[in-house]
Amino acid sequence: MKQTSVRKEPKILVMLVPLLFTLMPRPEIEGVQFLTYPLLGLVVLITSVFYFKKLELNRNILFFLTLVLLYSFALSLSAMFSENITINSFTHIFKPLLFAVLLLFGFIVGNLNEYETVKKGLLKSARFILLAQVIVGIPQLFSITMFDALYSSEMARPLGQLLRIVGTLGNPNIFAWMVIQFSVIILLMEKNKSKKLFWLLIGASLIVLSGSRTSFVLFPTVIIACKLLRVRKNLIFFFMRVPIYIVTLVLSFFLMIWLIERYADYFPYLSQLLQILDTGELTSVSSFNTRTIIWHNAWTTFTDKASLITWLFGLGPGAFDFIDSDYLYSLVTYGIVGLIINLFLYLSLFIMFSKLEQKELKVLGQQYIIFSLIIGYQAETLSGWNYPLLIVFFAGLAIALNRKNKNLTSYN
Repeated sequence: MKQTSVRKEPKILVMLVPLLFTLMPRPEIEGVQFLTYPLLGLVVLITSVFYFKKLELNRNILFFLTLVLLYSFALSLSAMFSENITINSFTHIFKPLLFAVLLLFGFIVGNLNEYETVKKGLLKSARFILLAQVIVGIPQLFSITMFDALYSSEMARPLGQLLRIVGTLGNPNIFAWMVIQFSVIILLMEKNKSKKLFWLLIGASLIVLSGSRTSFVLFPTVIIACKLLRVRKNLIFFFMRVPIYIVTLVLSFFLMIWLIERYADYFPYLSQLLQILDTGELTSVSSFNTRTIIWHNAWTTFTDKASLITWLFGLGPGAFDFIDSDYLYSLVTYGIVGLIINLFLYLSLFIMFSKLEQKELKVLGQQYIIFSLIIGYQAETLSGWNYPLLIVFFAGLAIALNRKNKNLTSYN
């Protein structure tokens, strides 16, 4: 088979989705934040139009596009069978369609660029975005409202209070998750060790300042997991590297405990983690206890209305604004059908990433899905709007690179 020639395109195409999603203005105006998604989809779709003539779909991209569209169809059925159909119900149907646009755009960008260009584009966007979070987040520490016209700081809390910054994303937990992911990009793709350490320290500092307890605990685990996923699995790995990484992780947790004990007055939100160590119960943290009440109420509402239709298709989009559990939210809102299709989609993406030869993007995708599923225990991740946006774009890149790898193997 003839090797496909690839013309080098500007790195801005690789950077477009991460930059748009994280830096698009989110002012403190009711409802404005929901315009982020259609605007992102519109810009990406318009950009894609210029490259449609060069688009050569293959079996893999068609398979995943079909899965996404099938998910949209399942959500449509869920909305149809809902007792209370509202305009908000139908916005959920367009969520998978946005994912399809981003997936296809990633595929286009992956086809247009060599892997080195993809890495440089992702790395450059990661640095720029982390820098932007510092610039926007630091004023939030001191109740300085200089960026509030562009980015809502409603959920931020300054020094002397609970101390939480939200950067450009308006929500401390989503902010911390995105900081983790861009830190992972730097970990995997930055060759200069000094620069890598510098940006990882920036990322760690932003996570501490976000006050996100989940991300605070998760960050060292993600870093170690990336190391484990990346290295070759042999005897040295199991007898040397694994013990070293386990010891490193344990020492990291002791360091984190020391940090929040020493500076508990400065980080009152994070210091609540100490209550878990004291009591051994997650419910000792007020926010988690509140979540268990929300879960109980959602499950009670669902079972009270249970029927074959509701078990299959849920109570319908918009039945709950949030439940703070990915799996429970999918089940009670979209039913067993929606839950299975959603999980099957991301399981298929994980398998696809696992077959990728380019280790950096392979590990980036694997850890993204693994930890999204873990966090999904107490947050809407892969069934929500925000968490899947980057992974479907990365998946499009990976599908294109997988095709190039196969073409190159056939050519050789």
